[in-house]
Amino acid sequence: MKRAHIFAGGGSGFSQGVLLALIRWYDRTSPEIIMAFIHINDYKPIELAPGARARTPYGENVMLSYLELDAGSQIPRHSHPHEQAGMMLQGKLELTVGDESRVCEPGDMFIIPPNTPHAARPVDGPAVVLDVFSPVREDYANLFNKYVRA
Repeated sequence: MKRAHIFAGGGSGFSQGVLLALIRWYDRTSPEIIMAFIHINDYKPIELAPGARARTPYGENVMLSYLELDAGSQIPRHSHPHEQAGMMLQGKLELTVGDESRVCEPGDMFIIPPNTPHAARPVDGPAVVLDVFSPVREDYANLFNKYVRA
């Protein structure tokens, strides 16, 4: 059985009380440190559709997708077996989930159940969305090499 442990250090050696956290996953045979901190600009984007770029770091059970959409771009209606959640970071996005459409603004969040048709397009300019997928989207993982940075 895997366990997560968080080791935090503070006080001397860390300015202004900043804590350094390392996430370490253990199994019965060998401890392994996994990627705990990500600087999104270190990763090369993949093009999902014209004008739509994603940076998709992932772990064992979850994938993040930092999605940048140019004005006039769109993510066509599609579905997948993964649960998808997200949060608008910048701009506005018309999001259609099933038969319902809404315009999302920064701070708005959404959850899309598995196998539910959905589509998206930025409104009045570019947009940035943080999506989370579980389990990991194999199609994106195959396009994203997590070991070679941009």
